[in-house]
Amino acid sequence: PAGRINVMLATLPYIDSVSNQRGADGGRDPETLEEAKLRVPQELRAQERAVTATDYEELTRKASRSVARVKVLTPGQSPSSPPPGMVEVLVVPECRAALAAGDLSRLAMSSALVREVQAYLDDYRLLTTTLLVREPAYIGVRVFAEIIAEDHLNPEVVRVRVVEALRAFLTPLPLEGKGEFVESVVGGRWDGWPFGRDLYISEILSLLQKVSGVRHVKDVQAESRRVVPSREALPDDEDQLSDVDRGLDAAVPIRQMLSVGGDGVLCVLEPTVTIVNAQTGLPVSATTMTNHHGNGRMIPATNGRKR
Repeated sequence: PAGRINVMLATLPYIDSVSNQRGADGGRDPETLEEAKLRVPQELRAQERAVTATDYEELTRKASRSVARVKVLTPGQSPSSPPPGMVEVLVVPECRAALAAGDLSRLAMSSALVREVQAYLDDYRLLTTTLLVREPAYIGVRVFAEIIAEDHLNPEVVRVRVVEALRAFLTPLPLEGKGEFVESVVGGRWDGWPFGRDLYISEILSLLQKVSGVRHVKDVQAESRRVVPSREALPDDEDQLSDVDRGLDAAVPIRQMLSVGGDGVLCVLEPTVTIVNAQTGLPVSATTMTNHHGNGRMIPATNGRKR
């Protein structure tokens, strides 16, 4: 984490103290015993060679601890599959903390990681097989939602919960502490958005209705665009520029369903969530309410005069 490194191992002239301004990213914690128990049977099945898609996926995970998720495309799987003799290895790098903060630029595969995975797999592939290690086709989804919150709840607290739920749902990697909620909605294990899985607007509606503090979902709309991680970094002085002004693809509305190709996976673009009044439909501001005991519940603000 940022600020954790603050001990100098040697004395240097004119330097009084040190501190890391940003947290470390791009790696993973050492392998746990449970992870090792899962890995050993996979290694035995691979038998030191890569033939099937499963072989390649298991070997790619072993290639680097920076590999968080893998999808392998082999000939004949779908119309978008690679030609005969080629295997495409799609890698999502470890960047959960960045995704939780809305930073999609960390999804970019570094050239070093590409070389590391390629070199490792070269030792196991058949001589007649050509390998292509690359990023998935990321599709960004931006949700526009109007929410009616439960009475006497801080609207900003509810808004943040909705945004966090969308980030945990529309993500290529499972986010820490959010998996159980998403799994309760989808009815199964959630390791991030499945490769090639289409998105229906009704799924977003169902998700938002189950967020704590949401009374009703008044309206949900969404749009999508192609995401190229290396182009997603946003300079500090351009926060107000549109996607098109930043040189990114223009977004297109999602009507009822978004079709995702076999090499595609979803990620969330910054959602626009508005808490509205149930009667008027106008946006609700937290400034008209006063926090009660710091628990997120609110009571109407007064003008300071006693009755």
